Amino acid sequence: MRTKQVALSLGSLALMLSVATAGRAETMMCTPVATLPATITAPGIYCLTSDFSISLAGWAGAITINASDVVLDLNGHTITNVPRGLPGTATGGAYGVVAYYRKNITIKHGTIRGFFYGIFLSDNPPFATSKGHLIEDIRAEQSTLIGLAVYGSGIVVRHNQVVATGGSAQVNADGIDANGPSMRIIDNDVIDVSSTGAPIGIRYFGDNGVVLGNRITDVENGICLSQSSPTTKYRDNLTTGVAGAPYWGGTDAGNNN
Repeated sequence: MRTKQVALSLGSLALMLSVATAGRAETMMCTPVATLPATITAPGIYCLTSDFSISLAGWAGAITINASDVVLDLNGHTITNVPRGLPGTATGGAYGVVAYYRKNITIKHGTIRGFFYGIFLSDNPPFATSKGHLIEDIRAEQSTLIGLAVYGSGIVVRHNQVVATGGSAQVNADGIDANGPSMRIIDNDVIDVSSTGAPIGIRYFGDNGVVLGNRITDVENGICLSQSSPTTKYRDNLTTGVAGAPYWGGTDAGNNN
């Protein structure tokens, strides 16, 4: 009986250790990104092992991803641009993480602070090249134009926090800006977007998208979807401190407040 109890106890301990390890959301088997700015040129799993404070001028990226099929885990670390990125000028416009026309990029679990764009995954209409990206558990803080910008198809943006975007020197800042079909924008917090134009918490233009369970606070306009894309639906979103339009465009699927 005692042997059985010991075996059960060891089994329980192993299970708890397994759950605790899984809960850390930390990537251990990866290629470390040891210095910034950095450019990723091959598919694989990459991670940060420390915080970084850098100063970027021009249209540079702290991390530029020039490959598809890349996982970038910030491992709970912070990338800070000092001084805070200026509006788009010859001496401003820096990106935290940037990629052009790539597929299947995952960026997760950390803070990106003080860039013109926190994350910028780019494509051009009809948004058929960039696809399959995932952005999750990112805190995009003090971006001067857009916290998270994603253009392409089949992209998921979930469980992120976008805080203090824009400012008095910027025009038409957005917390999250997305263009392209079949996106999922789920369970994000967007707080405090300001500019001299018409700041927006979440702007998404594309067909067959889902905007679900987001919370928008302290911004002129909450969630703006394309009026020409009724197949994109929004549901279970909450806005407060929105002076203008809480919701605009798309199709209301219910329980939006």
